[in-house]
Amino acid sequence: MAFAARPKEFIFMAKKELFTNRIFGWWIRMCGAFPIDRENPGQKALKYPINMLKKSDRSLVMFPSGSRHSTDVKGGVAVIAKMAKVKIMPVVYAGPMELKGLLTGERVDMNFGNPVDISDIKRMNDEGIEEVANRIQTEFDRLDAENATYHTNKKPNPLTYIYRIPLGLVAIIVVLLTLLFSYIASFVWDPDKHLKMK
Repeated sequence: MAFAARPKEFIFMAKKELFTNRIFGWWIRMCGAFPIDRENPGQKALKYPINMLKKSDRSLVMFPSGSRHSTDVKGGVAVIAKMAKVKIMPVVYAGPMELKGLLTGERVDMNFGNPVDISDIKRMNDEGIEEVANRIQTEFDRLDAENATYHTNKKPNPLTYIYRIPLGLVAIIVVLLTLLFSYIASFVWDPDKHLKMK
């Protein structure tokens, strides 16, 4: 989604377990992710994204259901949007759910809906959160219907993968160089941070 909406910059909620690996954790932080304890989220799960939405030009990407594999809209997205005084932009993804599908060239579609304005909802109690969920779900249903008209699960001919090999190698090199230069640049921007890590 971040690629589809560029040059817009984003922050992402990510479960804290993803940060246990120092290299991977550093990389997703560079991409804008911040850790959340899904078992005990606390105030930090709300405070950090709300402050970022208020004080920066970044947008927050989150699954309103709390997970990629759930469809029930939860209250977190409603509370954050209300406190930050921003609209909610529904986005629907249609495509493979595993990396293998992306590597084999399965079609990917991203459909951006109409912003959902919740400024008229005065309180984020059970009724208010339910109303936000209904508005988001209505837009999701509309986007799903649009996607269904042109998205198919038909897999491309394996012979079409051949021309993707050079592009894949170039993409891997670009990603590795980006990681390398980002890490080197972090010493220039904040050398004290690396001294503290030792």
